[in-house]
Amino acid sequence: MVGVSGGGGMSATSAATYPERTAWRIRAGSYPSALKRPAYPWGNTEEAIQRSIDRVADVWGTVINMERYAPSQVDNPEVARWWANFMQMSASPGDARDLLSMNLHIDIGHLLPVIRVPSLTIHVTGAGITHLAAWRYVVVHVHVAGP
Repeated sequence: MVGVSGGGGMSATSAATYPERTAWRIRAGSYPSALKRPAYPWGNTEEAIQRSIDRVADVWGTVINMERYAPSQVDNPEVARWWANFMQMSASPGDARDLLSMNLHIDIGHLLPVIRVPSLTIHVTGAGITHLAAWRYVVVHVHVAGP
């Protein structure tokens, strides 16, 4: 099972709930929670999360957040046009708002120690999706199991 971005939480939930159906799990560009907590300081405040949700419909379909997903391509106009088109074709502005709200309110921190399948967590250097310390948090808190 592979979970990228918001799919990382879904893959963790599935692996924790149905370990007999999961041979192994890979997660990339994902985080256990977008919300900052005392034991997890790399998230955002609830107010910052709400501002992002409120803003996304107004800027959806423009060249936004490319620096977080493709930092080496920020100055490439061809990729920027593709990025904006990709966003427009993938969801309506309202759907983007709803999806972002869902993704930013997922918290799988409590599931990490329950995962008993072999897991690989990938962090891309330079991508601003997940703070490196949050990636390390996941690695430390997932129970490591062999086949």
